[in-house]
Amino acid sequence: MSGLTVVVPAFDEAGNLSVVVEEVARVASALPRWEVVIVDDASTDATPAEAAALAQRLPGVRWVRHPHNQGSGGAILTGIAEARCELVMYVPADGQFHVPEIAEYVAAAEHADIVIGSRIARSDYSWFRRLSSAVFIRLVDALFDQSFRDVNWVHLWRREVFARVKPRSRGVFMLEEVLVRARRAGFSVTEIDSRYVPRRSGQAKGSNPRTILRTVWDMGRFWLDLRLGRVP
Repeated sequence: MSGLTVVVPAFDEAGNLSVVVEEVARVASALPRWEVVIVDDASTDATPAEAAALAQRLPGVRWVRHPHNQGSGGAILTGIAEARCELVMYVPADGQFHVPEIAEYVAAAEHADIVIGSRIARSDYSWFRRLSSAVFIRLVDALFDQSFRDVNWVHLWRREVFARVKPRSRGVFMLEEVLVRARRAGFSVTEIDSRYVPRRSGQAKGSNPRTILRTVWDMGRFWLDLRLGRVP
């Protein structure tokens, strides 16, 4: 294993970013080779200043900034393009991922090309978020002939996956699109349990109507492309 790049996509996460990145750097430093790439997705708060200060203060931490917001998937893909290590995973900047699990993801990658986390519980989810998440998971399982418990949480990939898989979505659906394309290309996938940590501060952005509509649009368009044979 020739190292791990941890991508931390961030949009208006000034209240959480420093705590998350400091813990990621501490945990990742146990590996022989590691780096952290913060991707600021055109934040409107103090996130860019926080990212710059972290990159200056912590060895192994870099940051890049989008001039315009590109969505969560776009931010993750920017970080992957910047990655220098063989393994790459993303960790959300909202503090809801249990960072010590990084070691479990890396261990699981010994036997798979892609590792996806399944959240054990989501204690701070509203009824609407629980319902929309359950519907999304059941729908993608049915549409794309799969049986994963959770496809929209933290993923780890071998970087070579992205030499062959070129997702079009730049939103929430990007993770699922990569998963479908990678499985079609013959890459192996494993799923592990993941602890979910309630958000410390700020607002969740994945359940607003605009994000949901974009996700449905990306999903429908990709499904149609598959049916019409337009996906390599």
